[in-house]
Amino acid sequence: MRFLRILVAILGLLVIVGIFIMGSLIFFVDPNQLKPTIINEVMKQTGYRLHIDGNLSWSFYPRLGIKIQHMTVGLPNQLDPLIDLRDVRMTTLLSTLFNRNQALQGAIYIAEMRSANVHLQNTRIGLEWKNNVLSLSPVTASLYAGSLSGIAHGSQLSATPLWDWDIRLNHIQLQSLFQDLNSNHKIKLSGIGTITIQATTAGKNNNQLLKNLNGVTTFNVDKGLLQGIDLNYLVQSADALLNKQPLSIPPKDNQTLFNQMTGSAVIKNGMAISNDLLLTSSAFTTKGSGSINLVDQTLDYQLQVTPLQMTKIKWAVPILMTGSLQNPSIRLDTLKLNVLVTQDQFEKIKSKIQKEVKQLPDKVDKFLQRLMDN
Repeated sequence: MRFLRILVAILGLLVIVGIFIMGSLIFFVDPNQLKPTIINEVMKQTGYRLHIDGNLSWSFYPRLGIKIQHMTVGLPNQLDPLIDLRDVRMTTLLSTLFNRNQALQGAIYIAEMRSANVHLQNTRIGLEWKNNVLSLSPVTASLYAGSLSGIAHGSQLSATPLWDWDIRLNHIQLQSLFQDLNSNHKIKLSGIGTITIQATTAGKNNNQLLKNLNGVTTFNVDKGLLQGIDLNYLVQSADALLNKQPLSIPPKDNQTLFNQMTGSAVIKNGMAISNDLLLTSSAFTTKGSGSINLVDQTLDYQLQVTPLQMTKIKWAVPILMTGSLQNPSIRLDTLKLNVLVTQDQFEKIKSKIQKEVKQLPDKVDKFLQRLMDN
């Protein structure tokens, strides 16, 4: 999700650069004369520092455009760039440059793009600038053996930018994606994933964009692996605790294989709430619900693991995941386990009493009959 938000911001910055380059073409012959003006305009409109390496050159086929060998975008007070782009080509129809009453239309092609350690290839962005509204449609790219597709819109770019987008990640190798995004996180996810997100936000920096983020997202992961959490071991531990047996030594791999994981989340002001997580495997079925604070990078999540293999446990094993996203606490919900045990014992006593009560009339009749006989 953070990756999608960053991507939309990246695309907006690129389009601002492209629009200014194309709009200024009629006043210049040598495209390199545009460099200082482009850099100043990007700083004025966005507050970001733009650096262009190498010479700019014209491209005339199949459309008029400008080629840029290498460019970076970053914050003025930071050395490391937020975006690193190579082999960039910005194109437009020549007629739109001479007709000021017509919307500016064009496209941006990027051979390689890197941001927040996320790598994209062969990115193409169709753009239209009309009535101070920026439309990006379609947006396509290749990444992590899968693809990205979608649309986005931006307005009020010179004030507080407003963004909305509808983006889909198709058949992404999640292990590579999350390794680049969160290599230091305790829990790592691998598998083939499809993710969709429809969202809106407003702001210039990451904190503002997260706080104002609203939307919905869905996800589906096939043939996956969770590293950093072993649901089988937690089920075995619950079984041992309930039967007053010693706990086994945790396995070294500390991971969970699963067949499929699906779910969705509603995002309100940077808080993602999910109530329909479902993870299936040959050994258990897991349901999950809870919240993730995208601003504070914390989570409060509950899992209910139902064993499919032979155990003495009659209920779903409750598991808590709380704390920071980077290093969450994962533990059995022993309080809820004790409540389940107490309820089970109460039901057994209740059932026994009801059985005795049903047999009471027969016992009374037999007792009275013996008295009369005597």
